[in-house]
Amino acid sequence: MKAWLMAILIAVPLGAMAEGRWVEVSGQAQGQLPVDKVQLQSRIELVAKDPVSAKEQVDAQVARLLALFREHNIPKQSVDAGSLRVSAEYHYEDRTRELVGYRASRSIGLNLDAAESGKWLALLLENGVNQVDEPRYWSSEGDKFEKQLMETAFNDALDKAKRLAKVSGNKLGEVLMIQESRGSMPRPMMAMSRMEADVAYQPGGQEVTATVLIRVALAD
Repeated sequence: MKAWLMAILIAVPLGAMAEGRWVEVSGQAQGQLPVDKVQLQSRIELVAKDPVSAKEQVDAQVARLLALFREHNIPKQSVDAGSLRVSAEYHYEDRTRELVGYRASRSIGLNLDAAESGKWLALLLENGVNQVDEPRYWSSEGDKFEKQLMETAFNDALDKAKRLAKVSGNKLGEVLMIQESRGSMPRPMMAMSRMEADVAYQPGGQEVTATVLIRVALAD
């Protein structure tokens, strides 16, 4: 009982009496967001004697990858291969530099079902990719999941307000103010080990927290 009375005194400062009486409480909801999608970002880089040759060689490797995607019925909108970078490559020694060639680099982005990540990491590495970023897993139901958490957090706050009003001999009036915030606690999104063809990549989840602060008028 003492704990409830202390909460009321904190939530209803004396200075607020002239403007009307109210109670201010927060509600919270937590849940693990399941992931079902993955974005794989990789690159093909190589060095050739001149910039034209470097571009042609990297373009040829990317063309083979695009053909592979078509063979596996990967939709065009799931593939991003529009970038190209060509730069001079130097060897530095004793405060001098020597031009050794030109480095061409192209990035390949691939959006897939999360269960396909291990298979495609292996295929990319087997078909010319020499740099792979950590896969980025996400949920296609993220917005819907967060809205549900927000509603649960609001109901939690309203339930607290009702209990505080009851224990203080009051009734709840209208909701005067609502503030919401959300956050997430990142978890390792992939079980990392040596990148072999038979490695299983297991996407984890993400702990999402929704918090709602409400101010509700009190009535006798």
